Amino acid sequence: MNKKLLNSVMAKYGDTQSNLADLLRISLSCVNAKINEHNAQFTQKEIAAIKCYYHLSAAEIDSIFFN
Repeated sequence: MNKKLLNSVMAKYGDTQSNLADLLRISLSCVNAKINEHNAQFTQKEIAAIKCYYHLSAAEIDSIFFN
């Protein structure tokens, strides 16, 4: 996962990990673990929600989550 790219997308919208946790309806610690890849990964449903919320293309999603 390209956490710098995800963080830049979030920053573009003025969002924090806390905002992302609220969007995904998961805890802040869970978002942090997923971003930092500490034995956790974003689910397909969560990736779809991120794609929709931030208006990301399929190529952008690939660059962030599947590099």
